[in-house]
Amino acid sequence: MSASELEKAKETAFKFLSYQPRSVYEVRQKLFQKGYDSATTEEVIERLKELKFLDDHEFAGKLAKDLVNAKGCGIYYIADKLKKKGIHSETVKKVTDHLFSQIDEKEIAKELVLKKKRSLLKDPADKGRLGRYLQSRGYGWETIQVVLQELNDRERDKR
Repeated sequence: MSASELEKAKETAFKFLSYQPRSVYEVRQKLFQKGYDSATTEEVIERLKELKFLDDHEFAGKLAKDLVNAKGCGIYYIADKLKKKGIHSETVKKVTDHLFSQIDEKEIAKELVLKKKRSLLKDPADKGRLGRYLQSRGYGWETIQVVLQELNDRERDKR
């Protein structure tokens, strides 16, 4: 491995990271895609970790928070997204456990249902569609049942 090849690989990695935060897996894949060998790739990754440009735990935490805040995603959606980004299972578990211990998943799901119900659903009895919508956003069956029951109770109280 030549010094110029190593510098080119670093430039490629820095450019890739300049657009948005990335996981170690994503940077590794990008460098392999650009034709860099294993030794060069691993050396660049280690250097990026030393400089704190790559940290899978921090990356996973920020991405998980963003997915909850911006899109209202549930724990299963977030876990799946993190795993697809190459985050190790134990890191995914730590991040999701920490995040969902600080927020009320049912409240976020309820807000999503109320937005969806107002904008797209004409028939208030169409709970199946709402349940599938929440499931697609990564919410578990227990959360979905509680939210839909609360919605039923709310509608019954209005009458």
